Amino acid sequence: MSKHYTDNPPRPFRLSINVSDLIADTLYLSPAEFGCYMRLLLAYWRTGPAKNDDRVLARIAGMTLREWSAVRPKIAPFFDIAGEWIHWRLDAELEAAYVAINANRKRTQAATAARKERCVRRDVERNVGRTEHRDGPLDVVQTGSKDQKAPSQGDGCLKTDADRCPPEWDDDLRDAEDRFMAGESDHV
Repeated sequence: MSKHYTDNPPRPFRLSINVSDLIADTLYLSPAEFGCYMRLLLAYWRTGPAKNDDRVLARIAGMTLREWSAVRPKIAPFFDIAGEWIHWRLDAELEAAYVAINANRKRTQAATAARKERCVRRDVERNVGRTEHRDGPLDVVQTGSKDQKAPSQGDGCLKTDADRCPPEWDDDLRDAEDRFMAGESDHV
């Protein structure tokens, strides 16, 4: 049973060729035969083994059927032919490429999961610091009510006594704010 590499995306995009072995194995091929052999190898790398159909093989080789029938006897010994043209060396290269792709995918997933865990932990730690002051009861006073107190000097809002309204204006301001909040006035 042959492997169909189109079932296992993503495809490896680099084909490593041992040039000295390639030259030693194909030294006696004509340029047309060598080109045909290389096209079959590249198609094999991209889509898997080709069917044992002369029309398909001629098309991959970029030849007419007549040209292909003349070249086929020289190219066939490089492949194991049984329904498909299998190339054992490319099968081994593809297997190694898929092992590397899957190992890289697992490393990437592990790194992504670790990064997300760090981000979640960091966000939790940040929010703990932000919510610690909220654990106790808060003295919430509606803005503009008579119970509202003027900010103290130490809270950073008012710098000096000159920045404050005169104390005699406090009641008038609060009354104006109450009327504004009740919708009885357009301005404070």
